[in-house]
Amino acid sequence: MPRTDRDGNPRQTSPRSSSCTDSGAALASTFGDHVTAPAWRAKPTYYQVSAEDRMIHPDNERRMAARMNPRKTIELDAGHASLASRPADVCELIELAVRETGA
Repeated sequence: MPRTDRDGNPRQTSPRSSSCTDSGAALASTFGDHVTAPAWRAKPTYYQVSAEDRMIHPDNERRMAARMNPRKTIELDAGHASLASRPADVCELIELAVRETGA
């Protein structure tokens, strides 16, 4: 199914692609903008650790989760693209967050 990139150029995606794994490169400003008030300090958080992640070490994920003090943390036997490989588990966490926060 043809889609377009941020510049409007057509690109091909596989039928199995999802928006989370097919979103293109991050904007350059993502790495240069200064965050003054991270949302996780004021809003409820939920965290999912990918135990087999080889892009972000799982110990770093656990440290990030601890810093956020989430209401719930789950750990999945999954790699970096856990949303694609374990969608039901990730959806359960999201649904829990919706139920608990009334979002």
